[in-house]
Amino acid sequence: APLTARQRPAPHIDWTGLEPRTHSVRAWYDVRQEAPPPAPAAMPATAAPVVEGGNPACWRSGFTFEGCCRDPAASCWDTFFTYERCCTLTAARQQAHFDFVPPPDSGHYDLRHLARGNEPRLGPLQDDEALVLYALARAMRPRTIVEFGTSNGFSAINWMHAVGDDSEARVYSYDILPYPTAVAIEDSDPRFVFLQKSQADFHPADIDFRPVDIALFDAGHLLEYSLKAFERLLESLGPAALVAVHDTGLHVLDHGTGAPPEEEGHPFSDASCASRPGGAARCRRFPACEGGADVHGHCVGRAHRPSERLFVT
Repeated sequence: APLTARQRPAPHIDWTGLEPRTHSVRAWYDVRQEAPPPAPAAMPATAAPVVEGGNPACWRSGFTFEGCCRDPAASCWDTFFTYERCCTLTAARQQAHFDFVPPPDSGHYDLRHLARGNEPRLGPLQDDEALVLYALARAMRPRTIVEFGTSNGFSAINWMHAVGDDSEARVYSYDILPYPTAVAIEDSDPRFVFLQKSQADFHPADIDFRPVDIALFDAGHLLEYSLKAFERLLESLGPAALVAVHDTGLHVLDHGTGAPPEEEGHPFSDASCASRPGGAARCRRFPACEGGADVHGHCVGRAHRPSERLFVT
């Protein structure tokens, strides 16, 4: 999104001599010439009435309800933060199903968000992984969660349900693109904060200098970015902090690798795994896996993101 005259935080890499990225999509960074930003949109001539207090998601980095809604200035707005979203709430994307406070009859665990279709595929957090992280959050009772990588927002929704009964908990989610789900969660619950910036540009001020209890790495999947993000995050980690890194394991079923239709979703063989992008270097046959297990597959695993495994090691 274009920056305003007040210089909202820029979604680019600014460390150690790397050129600023003016356009990027997930892991594939491509430097391009940026077109001049459009003139800030003027306030509509017949605006809807201002809602007292406005949208809490908008008031950070020095921007306030009084300064932007009482006496609107063009410097308050860009294509992400608009007058309609922040002051009149006519563009606020509040969603009824993003009510994270558990219902009285939910018992100790609120797992409503897992009761939906989630076909196995590469990339997003899977239901079993989400359940593990949810359980850890319920046991740890974190006050501050930082996740690098928002995308469709499933991990963010999972965290929000895990801390739904804690009014003081906060979930901070980083991504270089303003995904619609992130905006909807932020508009629905002020405990969720979306930051449109790279993981490698983390700064303690982004999270109000709160100690981090849980951090999840699931963003750019490039080793240098993960290392730089961890270096910057380290001083903010609490004494008992948990750091989780997604995509470090091996997949035994062929989903999303460009397989022929007849092989999609089937177990990898040595040959099929070696034929996928990255070749045999990404494949591993599990020791002592033979007999019935080999007949039915599940003896060959393929690394989806080798860089994340390197990051951990």
